[in-house]
Amino acid sequence: MFIINPNPPALPAELIERYRKIEPATAGHTLNSGFAGIEIKGVWRRQHMVGRAITVRTVSLDSTAVHKITEMIEPGDVVVVDMAGEREHSCWGGGLARASQVRGAVGAVIDGPVTDVNEIEDMKFPVWGRAFTCLTTRVLGYGGEINVPVRCGNTVVNPGDLIIADDCGVIALSPETAWKWLPQFEATEARMAARGDIFATGVSLPEMSGANRLIEARNKEIAEKLASLQGK
Repeated sequence: MFIINPNPPALPAELIERYRKIEPATAGHTLNSGFAGIEIKGVWRRQHMVGRAITVRTVSLDSTAVHKITEMIEPGDVVVVDMAGEREHSCWGGGLARASQVRGAVGAVIDGPVTDVNEIEDMKFPVWGRAFTCLTTRVLGYGGEINVPVRCGNTVVNPGDLIIADDCGVIALSPETAWKWLPQFEATEARMAARGDIFATGVSLPEMSGANRLIEARNKEIAEKLASLQGK
């Protein structure tokens, strides 16, 4: 059976534009959820992607639903594919990448293997996946689901989530979460951009981060406890 739901609402252009300046690692300084995990890696280096998630879940070795979603793509979309645990066969290669790119997709995240990696890199179409393979799925007509919650590595991606990704990884944020944390992420990016100038003035990293203060406080606490025990 095929379940094909309509696309989610568009994300605000302001949200997309402001997140173009946010690295996933910046979110990683604050959040512990939403990350696809270290096994989902970029097909080529120095990729960066921000867009709205539209999702697909495949059945067995059937890529029919993945083909179907290419005609549903709207400009700025990220196709997120849950291959339901498949680790040997790829449902995503050069043909899917080209069909998606011409529709305006900004990238794809595949919880499974990817094929045609050289072609994808030559296209400069951003793709993340678990591994590379020459084995592929087939258009078999068994079934699949479009625009449903899907598993992507260590997280669940919902249709309409904001996806940001670069060489360090992939993160999915609900629009509400994305707006909530955006001011803090922007402030963190600004601080990081100023680090070079700050260090040039002679300020040390452990002084700036507070590591020296924490070390001193912890050692003082332990010393006081030891002194108290020895006095008994």
